[in-house]
Amino acid sequence: PNLVAVLSPEDAGASVATIPFSLDQIEAAKDVVAGMSKYGGVITCKHVVRIVKTCSPLVKVDIVQCMAPFVSDLANEESILAEFPSAYERAQVDRALNIRR
Repeated sequence: PNLVAVLSPEDAGASVATIPFSLDQIEAAKDVVAGMSKYGGVITCKHVVRIVKTCSPLVKVDIVQCMAPFVSDLANEESILAEFPSAYERAQVDRALNIRR
């Protein structure tokens, strides 16, 4: 199997954390999703949380919005929502996650 398909949440987060420019972090998250999806990987809430924890605060909602359609375990969405103490951001993230329901 391709190594991208088996990226752990920690590896996914580390790959995005190496990108200094926040808008490029969004593209890196999209690349993680595309690579994992293409090669049969499973994207979990843990992947999203790990990437959100390592990226710029300015793009956290954008990261969730680009990854949400591919998350396989939405029953664990509270772990993602917990990363957003702001009611406004939490509502945006909740909407992004609800697209899948």
